[in-house]
Amino acid sequence: MTVLVDPAYATIWQREPYFDDLRRWAGEARRNGGYLIVYVADVVTVVE
Repeated sequence: MTVLVDPAYATIWQREPYFDDLRRWAGEARRNGGYLIVYVADVVTVVE
């Protein structure tokens, strides 16, 4: 799964309520052989 974040709000994805959902989705993706990546402009983060 890929998440694109508006650079004007670069850290919003690390806050609640978003972060809990992203971690849950990342866990589901891992169980199915995938991963969750967050893009903020040129910064790429894999959510564990």
